[in-house]
Amino acid sequence: MTATPWSVADVTRLDHIEDVAWSPSGAALVYVRASVDAVANTYRRAIWMRRGDASPVRFSAGTGNDRSPVWSPNGRQIAFVSNRGGDAQLYVIAVDGGEAECMSAVSAGVSSPAWSPDGRFVAFVSYPNDLDIAAELNPPPTPTTAFAADQAKATKEQHARDAVDPRVIGELPFRTGTDYINGRRGQLYIVEVAKGRSRSSQRRISDDARDYWAPAWAPDGASLWSTAKQSPETTQYFVGRCLVNLPIPATGYATPQIFAEQEWSIGSAPQLSSDGQWIAVRAIFAHAPFHGGAALLVRPYAGGTWQRLDLNDASLGEWKWLPDSSGIAYVAEWHGQGVVRTVAAPGRTPMAIHTPPSDAGVVSADFDVNAHGLIAATQGGPSAPCELWVGATQVSQLIDELRAQRITVPFEELWYHSGDGAPVQGWLLAPAVVEPGRTYGLILHIHGGPHAMWSPGTRSMWLEWQATAGA
Repeated sequence: MTATPWSVADVTRLDHIEDVAWSPSGAALVYVRASVDAVANTYRRAIWMRRGDASPVRFSAGTGNDRSPVWSPNGRQIAFVSNRGGDAQLYVIAVDGGEAECMSAVSAGVSSPAWSPDGRFVAFVSYPNDLDIAAELNPPPTPTTAFAADQAKATKEQHARDAVDPRVIGELPFRTGTDYINGRRGQLYIVEVAKGRSRSSQRRISDDARDYWAPAWAPDGASLWSTAKQSPETTQYFVGRCLVNLPIPATGYATPQIFAEQEWSIGSAPQLSSDGQWIAVRAIFAHAPFHGGAALLVRPYAGGTWQRLDLNDASLGEWKWLPDSSGIAYVAEWHGQGVVRTVAAPGRTPMAIHTPPSDAGVVSADFDVNAHGLIAATQGGPSAPCELWVGATQVSQLIDELRAQRITVPFEELWYHSGDGAPVQGWLLAPAVVEPGRTYGLILHIHGGPHAMWSPGTRSMWLEWQATAGA
C-alpha cells in the first residue's frame, strides 16, 4: 500500500488518552481512552485499567463519555463521571467488577469528583443556572409511565432549544472558549456513597454566586476547600479568584470562609498535600493577570502567606503533589518540550521519580505519580500526537497502524529574531509530497506566547499541522 499524506478526515481515526490515575497502592493504573464516533459526530470515552505489567483492558462500557476516574482511599472503588444515562452524572463501580451505580441526579451535570478521606462521601462540582436551581428545590414528579417519561424528556429538550434560540446575553464575559456561560455558577455537592442515588443522599453545600471550582477535602473530612470569586457580584471569570473553605453543616448550606487576595488571583482548584500540612494552587498576578505566566504557590494548611516555588523560568503545565508530600511534580514547558520535573516543598527534598524519555518537541500532558515515584503520562511528539508511557515503557500504540499508511512529515526546529531582536522559536514542516519544479506557499500558525507554547507534541494541533503539510 502506498503511503498518503495525513488529512483532516483522519481525525475520526485518532484516539487519545487522558485522566491518568494510579491506585493508592500504585499497583494499578486507570485512564480514559477517547475515540471519535463519526456517525454521531461526538467523542466516546471509556475507562481502561492496567494492573501491574499486564496489558491494559477496557474497564467501562464506553457507550457514552466515561471520564474523570478517581480511586477511593482504600482502592476498592472508582468514582467517575458518565453521560450513559443522559446528563453527566456521578457513578461508582467496584474495582473487582460489577455494575456501575449512579449516585447523583443533577440537571446541570457533574464534574471533578473527589472522595472524602474516609471514603464515605464523594464531593463534586456542578454548574447550574437559576432554572436548574429552581428545579432542584422543587423537583418535578417522577414519571410513572413510559409515555410520561417521553413527554418529560421532550419538554426538557424543548426548553434547552428555547434557551439558545434566541440566546439572550446578559453578562460579560458570556463565553469561555466555545462554551456559553448562560448564567451558570459552580456549586459544590456531596453524596453519601452507601445511600446511592436517593435524594436524601445528595446535598448541595454552597448557595451563592461565587462560582466554585473543583472541591478538595480537608484532612478531617469536615470541610471542603475550593477556589471562588472574591465578590459574588462580579461576572469576571478569569481574575479575582481566591481560596475558600466551606465547613459542612449537619443541615443547610455552608457559610464559606473567604481568604481574600491582593497580590494573586488563584487560577486552579487547590491541592492538599497527603500529610495535611500544605495547600498548593496555580496563580497569576492580580494586577497584571496575563503578563508573567502562572506561578505555583504553597502555604501552610494552618494558615500563613503564599510562597512561590522556583520553576526555573519554565511555563507551568499539569501539576500535582508527590505521594510523600516532599514536593510537587509538574510539567515544565520550555523550548517546545514538556518534561515532568519536581520542586521541593519548603524544608523538604523531593522524592526521586522515574519519568518517560523525552526529546525535542516531546510534551508530557496528563500524568500521575505513584508511591514508588513511577510516572504514568501521556506524551505527544513529532511522530505521534498521544501515547501512554509508564516510566520508560510505552504502553499504548494508538497510531502505529494508521501511521504506516501515512506520510508523517518531520518537524524542523528553527530560531529567528523578531523586529525588536528578541529570539523566537518556530517549527517548520515541508510539504508531504514535493513535485519537482513547483514552488509552495508558506502557511503560518502563530501562538501568542511567551507563557504558553505550541510544540510538535501539542496533541490538539498535531493533525492540523500534518494535514496542512499534506494539503
